[in-house]
Amino acid sequence: MGVPKADLIMRAYCLALSLTLSTNLAAADDLVIEQDNLVVTRSGAVRPGTYQVADPDDNGVLHLRGDDLVVDFRQAELAGAQDGDLPDQFQGRGIVIEDSSRVVLRNAKVRGFKIGIYVRNCRDVTIENCDLSDNFKQHLLSTPQAENGADWLFGHENDNNEWLRYGAAIYLDGCTEFTVRNNVARRGQNGVCLVRSHDGAVYDNDCSFNSGWGLALYRADRNRISHNKLDWCIRGYSHGVYNRGQDSAGILIFEQCSDNIFAFNSATHGGDGFFLFAGLDTIDETGEGGSNGNLVYRNDFSHASNNGIEATFSRGNRFVENILDEADHAIWAGYSYDSQFVGNKISHCHHGISIEHGSNNRIEANRFENNGVAVNLWANDKPGFVEKPYGKLHHCRSESYQISRNLFDGNRLDVRLVNTGKTAVSQNDFRAGEAALNVDGRCREVTVERNNISGTVRVGNEQSVSFAGNYFSGKAPAGATSADAPLPLDHSVPEADRAPPEVPGRQDAFLPAGSLRGLKYVFVDEWGPYDFSKVKVFPEKPVFWGSGELRVLGPDTQFRVVDVGGGIDVAPQSGTLPAVLKLTAPGKQMRKWSFTIDLPERKQSLPVSGLILFAEWDVKFYPWTHVGPQMPPADWNEVLSGPVLEQRKMPRIDFSWGTDAPSAQVPRDHFATVATADIELPAGDYELRTVSDDGIRLKIDGRTVIDNWTWHPPTENTAQVKLEAGKHAFRIEHFEIDGVAQLQFSLTPVGR
Repeated sequence: MGVPKADLIMRAYCLALSLTLSTNLAAADDLVIEQDNLVVTRSGAVRPGTYQVADPDDNGVLHLRGDDLVVDFRQAELAGAQDGDLPDQFQGRGIVIEDSSRVVLRNAKVRGFKIGIYVRNCRDVTIENCDLSDNFKQHLLSTPQAENGADWLFGHENDNNEWLRYGAAIYLDGCTEFTVRNNVARRGQNGVCLVRSHDGAVYDNDCSFNSGWGLALYRADRNRISHNKLDWCIRGYSHGVYNRGQDSAGILIFEQCSDNIFAFNSATHGGDGFFLFAGLDTIDETGEGGSNGNLVYRNDFSHASNNGIEATFSRGNRFVENILDEADHAIWAGYSYDSQFVGNKISHCHHGISIEHGSNNRIEANRFENNGVAVNLWANDKPGFVEKPYGKLHHCRSESYQISRNLFDGNRLDVRLVNTGKTAVSQNDFRAGEAALNVDGRCREVTVERNNISGTVRVGNEQSVSFAGNYFSGKAPAGATSADAPLPLDHSVPEADRAPPEVPGRQDAFLPAGSLRGLKYVFVDEWGPYDFSKVKVFPEKPVFWGSGELRVLGPDTQFRVVDVGGGIDVAPQSGTLPAVLKLTAPGKQMRKWSFTIDLPERKQSLPVSGLILFAEWDVKFYPWTHVGPQMPPADWNEVLSGPVLEQRKMPRIDFSWGTDAPSAQVPRDHFATVATADIELPAGDYELRTVSDDGIRLKIDGRTVIDNWTWHPPTENTAQVKLEAGKHAFRIEHFEIDGVAQLQFSLTPVGR
């Protein structure tokens, strides 16, 4: 019996409707992504190719919905932006997985979106073997010469997903029992963000060279983060100029993140290596909670512009056998309590372990080498948080420390205690440092027992410090006796602390031997950290005064300098990248120079050209009377009629004084600078650039071209001028009120 025609029509209609609402992936090559808002509810694969699909409604191009779903992209690429679009213009979300369970997404390439993969309210989702590089990142306003405060990240608020404005390669919100493994997410702003997501595993990923956070957690508990590469996640850094980091980090843990494990990760060359914070709820609202009970085990957090580890207002965290080389503070742990710092290797840092207002912490079996102050524990008379909810629930004293079995070698000061009591300093080796122990302020019940002490010991008048059984290689402090010979001390990490946690992953995330290491290899441009994948010359438009250095950055490859023109000398003429080339020129004549960097192994040549200018700046410093809070001098002519504090002849104007005084003759605040020079230039259009803190005026041939006569932080000002060939009279006027002082000047031909 045949089917009625009406039934056939209805069946055809229903089939068409179902195909419109969901794509049935019955065969391997069924899915072709040709439109926005494509919904997938069954397992299958994507036909290989590149799919250029935008997401104007910001809710996802491809939607995966349902349970027990496996989608394999087979290296197909989903691109949200057109080639040539700038990264801060990227919009939308590439792939969205919502309200689903047991979903696997693998082998996808997603680029050119604000969010690469967004997962919400899901359980047991796996994202694996995906390439999520080259998604959104902000255009940075800081320059190599001056920091711009607008670039600072603010991670403290994310209850309403405020972090989405910063973009991410992978963003999980409200998920449980998830797995994120073997993915790559480079050259964006943020790698993986875990928000209100618990009991997951993130391992064997590479989220390096991002301008924000490699991995970030917000109200996320009981996750295992292991064997990940999270290196060079940094912004707000210019080597030798400023190093603030602007709250970038390899690993960020904000607002009530507890009982997580971070093991065997490499997060070097970041703003912070590891940044843990209890949250604004704890400090300003409840006084309770915190990011507590986390284990940070055998990670490398070296070469951080700020802190290798920052962990504040939290309890019960364990930091075991991490590597922390070259940072401002290796570990900053203000207001930490009941925490363990065991077996870490800390070297070449301005400060080792620094804790203000902490209590009941153990510092044991660490190795401190060639640092400034290795261990610094203190409390202020009026702690900043005593009146906040946190201070009302916590005593905020600095007390009850165990400092034991550590090795101190070559530090300027090994242990400093200020207003810190109930502390035991025992079985430590104090070697080859300038000073072993400095106890100051109101310290009570401090015991110093069974240590080998080679540096000086200073104890203030108000302290209650007892010495027993120590060996002093030099003079013992008053009231103390010395053992006859050095004590046999054990600095090994206790077995209970050495036991590795059970974490997934097999990737060796650490930088291999021979890799570039050190803050001198951090280069941040207007889009973020340079990743060494392409050959790059820095500065891009080189104009040097008398001589200069040109950095040639790139992967490990041989180079040669050929076709040198303009009468300059370049050294070295050959070598291996990265390299620093020194450019010099005889005489005092302006020179247009050029040469080619030949890269024979890459079959590539890179032409480079620039200017060498010569000037003899006459620089004078004047004092001036303070006329009011952050106010410029009342009478500039009166300032210039005053005494000259110091006069110098300089080849360039490039001063970054920071908070220091320019010299012994010039005060750090309330001074004026006047610099004049006659500079020979070829005819052309020029961009003039100053960085100043505070006021600045630039005049050329008596005409004012830059005028920012205000109190301000380090600020860049620019102007473009057309100049005839010949000598031109330049005059720079500057005043400094207070705080940081800076004065820099450069010019660049326009259109080069």
